[in-house]
Amino acid sequence: MAGNEGDMTTRSRSWLLTLLLLPLALAAISDTEEKRPPSGADLEERVRSALLRLPDYGVFDQLSFRVDGDLVTLDGAVHRAIVKTEAEEALTRTPGVGRVLDRARLLPVSTEDDRVRREVFWRIYTDDFLAKHGTPAAGNRIGSHPVRIIVENRNVSLCGAVNSDADRARAGAEAGRVAGVRSVVNEIRVAGD
Repeated sequence: MAGNEGDMTTRSRSWLLTLLLLPLALAAISDTEEKRPPSGADLEERVRSALLRLPDYGVFDQLSFRVDGDLVTLDGAVHRAIVKTEAEEALTRTPGVGRVLDRARLLPVSTEDDRVRREVFWRIYTDDFLAKHGTPAAGNRIGSHPVRIIVENRNVSLCGAVNSDADRARAGAEAGRVAGVRSVVNEIRVAGD
């Protein structure tokens, strides 16, 4: 019987040791999974999501990015400095981003450019033909507009996406009708192209 008691004690100790070490092993596995770098597509989606959630990102800003490993290069143009600051801060807090290279341009302050922005916005988003794109529903941010309007020295660049070539052409034509506009570069994509 003494031999059986010794076997029982050894088995009990083994089970007790297993029960004590199991949580530590599971925690180690969990930490490893959390520290695993996200795939390129996952990181791109995280970066895109972080930029779209910026509180001050609006219809007069256009940000783009490129991901190379854990480096995110931010490009584009913004009309208020706060957007540039918020974008860089949001990206540095995004899991998987190691470094941010901020190449986004801050557009010059100009009352004339502000007038052009407002008028181009009005022409595009109140035009009967383009009304189907509408303005965001109550509670949505201005950043939800499908056509972005970038104005620098009264030169207008339109980007974003619309439903058809006719919508694209009409938006460009409406922007060109605004008094004082020097040029219009229409970079709007047709969705699905």
